[in-house]
Amino acid sequence: MAVIVGVDVGYGALKVAFGAADAVPKVLRSPARAAPVGEVAEHIAPEHGSGLGNPLTVVMEGERWAVGFTADQLDDGQRPPLHEDYASTQPYRALYLAALHLADAHRIDTLVSGLPVTAAVDAGRRDRLRQQLRGRFTPNGAPIQVHDVRVLAQPVGSYVAMLAEANEEASTLLCESTVLVLDVGHYSVDWSLIARGHLHQAVSGTSLQATSLLIEDAARRIAEEQGGSPPTTAIESALQRGLTHIYYRGTRVDLMAYLHPAADRRAATALDQMRQALRHGNLHPDVVLLTGGGADYYRSAVCAVYDGLPCLIPDEPALANARGYFHYGAHQHR
Repeated sequence: MAVIVGVDVGYGALKVAFGAADAVPKVLRSPARAAPVGEVAEHIAPEHGSGLGNPLTVVMEGERWAVGFTADQLDDGQRPPLHEDYASTQPYRALYLAALHLADAHRIDTLVSGLPVTAAVDAGRRDRLRQQLRGRFTPNGAPIQVHDVRVLAQPVGSYVAMLAEANEEASTLLCESTVLVLDVGHYSVDWSLIARGHLHQAVSGTSLQATSLLIEDAARRIAEEQGGSPPTTAIESALQRGLTHIYYRGTRVDLMAYLHPAADRRAATALDQMRQALRHGNLHPDVVLLTGGGADYYRSAVCAVYDGLPCLIPDEPALANARGYFHYGAHQHR
């Protein structure tokens, strides 16, 4: 049976869904941080429920890289690259090697990944990424051969995941309706309009009013109220560990009290940009599918704008694109 891998190399987290084409995929997630081993602080304290420990090590161009550590483990405090050419950077390539290692297969028949919408509409950029992800790799000594590679617009992953995993009523609704998929990620907020199963790229798009800016806004507000420097790295690390608080200057701070107000402001801008793009088309959504790691932050703003429409959120929305990539690849082998 063919081996399928869905890889979502995000700016905030690496998500991998893998397995046989006729099986339920196994899904793994780790923080999207990668750096040469010597630049990463050693983890020595026990974790409180997050399950995160020392990072995975891969070999890239003869150098050992650590992958999957939290933001506060990088000695120089440098943040990962946040730009549209992320796929061309060394951290991205190291994260991809880690994804191949986690998939635990010597041969991958079909691998599916994604790009932000504004990048995915560029055929040249899709082709370059396909070439980059295809071939023979040795992340940890044992060779891994990747044969076929597909590259989708990121929100398509969540749409396919819902079709594959939802009950019959929800699947029928998605198949027979015009669906607005809104994917709130760390770097970008992407939207796609899918009408009865057909992707309309002309009215799909990307906004940068995403989770990374919410974190920056929250960090500035905390510093304004309590003094000191904005605790951006501490907030990122807490969220990567699944925590909703940090300790700042000796005081426990509830992050949600800062992130949700920041989200309301950023979501308003992102939704304005999206609605400007959608008004140039003749299609109007019947259903909203809200997904991505920042889905919960944008939920209230999205539901207010599209009051009266069904607003669906997939199970574990941060992992939905990777699961959808797997299902898309698996479908090619059925």
